[in-house]
Amino acid sequence: MKHTFIVYLRENLKNNTCGVVDKYYFTQNIFHITEALHHNTYLHKKLFIDKSGNIKNCPFSETVFGNILNDDVEKIITTSSFKKYWNIKKDDIEVCKDCEFRYVCTDCRVFIKESSNIYSQPANCNYNPYIAKWKGEEGYITVEEWLNKTNNFL
Repeated sequence: MKHTFIVYLRENLKNNTCGVVDKYYFTQNIFHITEALHHNTYLHKKLFIDKSGNIKNCPFSETVFGNILNDDVEKIITTSSFKKYWNIKKDDIEVCKDCEFRYVCTDCRVFIKESSNIYSQPANCNYNPYIAKWKGEEGYITVEEWLNKTNNFL
């Protein structure tokens, strides 16, 4: 591999911050934006190993692909099931494909509004691209409220 980054955290992660889409969480660099054109920037070519050695796509995913103590990591990361979300880019995701921030935004596909639809909007998104307002701004309404109010369909 050309580039390998290892991030080690001593503290436990809190799932209330994972998948939050907010203007303070944007990544603005050419590598991220270029990757976002073709891949999911949170999951593409990344893996997480929890304190028990379980291999996952995301720290909060319930799906475990193996364990670093017993399984071959290289075999795991080459399986289609592990790479299932790697190529879901923002241009494929409902609502995100209409958002002007889609290439600087990140979501993990674990926290989505419709669990049966892998292309549904991130559940923790705080922006409505149809009215260009962030949660907390005057006049903000959720995408669902906007759809109901305007009788629009995505």
